[in-house]
Amino acid sequence: MDPSDIENTDDWLGCPTPLETCRQQLALYENEFEELNLQLRQARERIFKLVEMNDELSAGKAKAEAALKKSSADAARLQS
Repeated sequence: MDPSDIENTDDWLGCPTPLETCRQQLALYENEFEELNLQLRQARERIFKLVEMNDELSAGKAKAEAALKKSSADAARLQS
């Protein structure tokens, strides 16, 4: 046996070839990419909902401030 063949393990039973190894790694990357895209989509949906909730709260706050101002004006008028 040639000493350089000792390091050549490509033909061993059950050992993947470099091409098979690359394909497996590519499949892992593709799965991770799909999972990250799903997580990103879900995060964007949650952010959109939070923005909508913030808009609703801001509108409610503005209405409450207007009602408070009106009530304060009415109270001041009645005290005079």
